Amino acid sequence: MSKKFKCIMVFAAALSLICGSFSAFASEIPDNDSSENFIKTQDITNNQTEELVSAQANLDEESGIQINDISAETHMIVDTNKNVKDISAQLRQMSSSLLSDNPRTVISGSLTESNDVDFYFFTVTKDTFMIARLISDNADYWTVLYMIDYETGTATPTNIGNYSGNLIALNGLPEGDYAFAVASDSTLGESYSLQLNATNPAGSYSSIIKLTTSLQQFVLQYSNNDVYANGTFVYNTSSTASTEYLDWERNYYFSYDGNYNQRTQSISYVKIKAVSGPYSYSSSYASSDNVMLIYLDEDTLYTYFESQFQSVPHYYYSSFVDILGKTTPRRLEADDYQYGEHILVYDLNTGKPIDFYSVLNFYYGSGIENLPIITELTN
Repeated sequence: MSKKFKCIMVFAAALSLICGSFSAFASEIPDNDSSENFIKTQDITNNQTEELVSAQANLDEESGIQINDISAETHMIVDTNKNVKDISAQLRQMSSSLLSDNPRTVISGSLTESNDVDFYFFTVTKDTFMIARLISDNADYWTVLYMIDYETGTATPTNIGNYSGNLIALNGLPEGDYAFAVASDSTLGESYSLQLNATNPAGSYSSIIKLTTSLQQFVLQYSNNDVYANGTFVYNTSSTASTEYLDWERNYYFSYDGNYNQRTQSISYVKIKAVSGPYSYSSSYASSDNVMLIYLDEDTLYTYFESQFQSVPHYYYSSFVDILGKTTPRRLEADDYQYGEHILVYDLNTGKPIDFYSVLNFYYGSGIENLPIITELTN
C-alpha cells in the first residue's frame, strides 16, 4: 500500500423529483389531514443515470515531501556533548509555551538578543512516531528535543534535532515529558515556525501513505496492516479484519396524533475497497473538519426500510425496497457502481462513521438534501 490511493468523488446537480422540489426534511413532515407528504422510494424516479450528474475527479494527494527519503530514528539517547539546562525560569512562564498532549501543531516565533532561546513543552501519553521540522530563512536556526523533569526543573538534551529546513523523524519517542528548544548558532532577528506532529503510535510500519508539507496530516500503514491517521485507527487492510466499528445507521421518525412516518437505512459488514484523506466534510446531516473517506466494496451489507401508519382513516405502509428498486437487506453488487462510488465518511475526531455518501442514501439519491462539500486537507 505504498502507492497513494486515488479516490473518486461524485458531484451532482440538484435532482428533480417527480412530485417537485423538496427542501431537506420539510417534505417529510405530515400535515393533519394527509399522509401523502411522506416521500416513498416508489415516488422517486428510477432513471438515476439521467438525473444524477456525476463527475469523477481523481484527487492526487500532493504531500510536498519525498516520502521515500524519510529516514526515521528509532532510538532517542542523551546527548552528552550538551549540558543539562536549568529551566526554572522558563517553567515559571510555561503557560504561554505549553502545547497540548500528543501535539499536532505549527508554532510561530522569533529569536532576538533579549530572547535567544524558545522552549515549547509537551507530553506524549504513549510511545509515539514523532515528526517535526523547523522552518526559517535563517540557516543558523536549529531545534533540539529535551527530556523535561518538572520536579528538578531541568532539561536533558537528546540526539533528536536538526537545523532549519530539515525533517526530524523519531519512530519511538517514549511516553513522557519533553520540550523543543529553538536557538541559533549565530545571527538572530528572523522569525521561524516549528511544525510538530506527535499523534501516531510508534511501531514497525510498511508505508507512509500521506504526509503534508506542514506535517499536520500524517497517515501511516503499519506492518500489522493497521492504518492510522493523526493518531486515530482507521482500518486494517486484511480482508479478515473486523469492521464492526464501521457500522452506520441513520433513522428518521416523526409521530403525530397516534400516527407516524419512519425511515431507516444502515451499513454493516463493511468491505473496504480503498481509503483516502484526510478531508473536511460538510453536509446538512453531518460535518467534520477531519475525516477519511472509506470506499465500500462489493458484498458490503445495505439495509433500507420505510413505513407509515395513520389511524383515521386507517392506513399502513412499509417497504424494504431501496431507491434503486432493489429489496434489502442486500449486499452491494457490481451494477450499483454505475451510479458512482459508495463512500462511508469516517470522522477522525470521534473514531466513528458519520455519513454515507452514495446514491443509495435516500436523502442524496432523491435530492432532498444537497450533496456534501468535501475539501482535501493539504496543510
